[in-house]
Amino acid sequence: LASIGLALGLKPARGQAPASHECFIVERDSVCIPGEECLHEDFFECESEGHFTPIVLNETGIEEMKTLVEQRSIVSGISLLTYSDQDIDNDGIHISPRDMMIDNESHSHRRRKLNHLKGPLVGDSYYLVVRVIDMNGLAYPHNTTTMSDNIFGTGSDQVNLKSQIADCSAGQLNLIPGLPPSATPAEVIAVNDVTIGLGHPPGFMEATIPINITDIKDAENRTLVRRSVINTVTDMLGFNLPGLFDHVVFILEDCYHDCGWAAYAFVNSWLQVYKSDYYYYANVQVHEYGHNLGLGHSGIYGSGEYTDHTCSMGNPLYSDEVGKMCFNPAKSYQLNWYDREVLDLTSGQWLGDVMGVGEWKDYPYNLTAIIKIETGTAADFFVGFNRAAGANAQNDEQDDKVTVTLVETGNGLSYSQSWRMFAGGADDIWTSPETYMSTGQNVIVTVNSIDTSVTPGRANICISLGPCVTAAPTAAPTAAPTAAPTAAPTKGDPGANSDP
Repeated sequence: LASIGLALGLKPARGQAPASHECFIVERDSVCIPGEECLHEDFFECESEGHFTPIVLNETGIEEMKTLVEQRSIVSGISLLTYSDQDIDNDGIHISPRDMMIDNESHSHRRRKLNHLKGPLVGDSYYLVVRVIDMNGLAYPHNTTTMSDNIFGTGSDQVNLKSQIADCSAGQLNLIPGLPPSATPAEVIAVNDVTIGLGHPPGFMEATIPINITDIKDAENRTLVRRSVINTVTDMLGFNLPGLFDHVVFILEDCYHDCGWAAYAFVNSWLQVYKSDYYYYANVQVHEYGHNLGLGHSGIYGSGEYTDHTCSMGNPLYSDEVGKMCFNPAKSYQLNWYDREVLDLTSGQWLGDVMGVGEWKDYPYNLTAIIKIETGTAADFFVGFNRAAGANAQNDEQDDKVTVTLVETGNGLSYSQSWRMFAGGADDIWTSPETYMSTGQNVIVTVNSIDTSVTPGRANICISLGPCVTAAPTAAPTAAPTAAPTAAPTKGDPGANSDP
């Protein structure tokens, strides 16, 4: 174990007494309701044996935690915190980031073994959904059968979490309500007793908590509701969450104080919490699921953290059947569902066609979808074509434009806020704000053309240092005649060397 105070240039923690408790630090991210006041602060909690405990921090502590996350000294869902009894009370864990003892390595295998890390990016991923009822009978009016349809499309719902993730991942990721085949007979019995045994669809249950949710006065006290739901569900199932489930969802009737949020989820973890109608808005579902998979928010450079509405992690779509939108190039690179290229521009420019991720399901491996411009630092640029078709047909803005996205940490491989730098059509040019590596030159992205008359649609782009260089077409040579020609020789097709 080592103190993350080392990352701040502080004293090591070797002299501290052994701690008596361990938990995994997780970041809690919310999606805010447009037009309503919403807390945007970073919240950190610690998860152990299926329970989440807030880490109580002042403003300085929050900033220090954010710095450590940016430095990758703390990784949500991976970093193991050790603390003593004297560090915790009813409000949570009181410990300064400067004094935290963090292990990012030796327990990573243990976390994966316990299935507490995020669900898979490909294959089958299993869900438990809980309809929460408070002590006075307050619960969202939809029954669990309707909820199953709205989340997994088990009835007539056309656009939902399951359908959208299947389409965006080109069928590589399948969300399934219920237990995986690896469940033991005892686990199957325990789950069936409170799900299908009580008339609910597979993977759905109800839990009545001993709390009046209308009495919850502030954001901190919402922790009490979540804790009560976890305790109740744990008692009903007979095992700690998430158990064999990859993801667990709580659906609350509503929120009554400090309620600018639609839903929240834990990053690189397993829990999502929704209130009221927002549970059945397909893109809100995708947004929170994205946090569980380790995705950060998407914004426009110089603007707010949610403002990139070409991406589900900007989340502008608040509707049941309007939710066909995938992710921006940075998030798509992180998810690794598509053909992608990594460019080192010191080796030369890149010239070619890119397709949109929304059409990848029907035309996989046809063209490059995502391009990463490697800068040699943790901050990199990502280029893609925001084709408004297929899984991305209801994209909110910048339809059929080439976009450039920046992440400032993580190399595009892990949790990071992303910033859209550019969205342009044919003949538009983007120039990077800084020079590339040690070349003294700026990166230039040139949009040569966009063609949506073909399927899949494509954008022809050039990524270069300095202006793009395109070779002029040349005439095919004509061999010298060996006999008197009977007709004048003809030139070759001057477009034969052009890109299709």
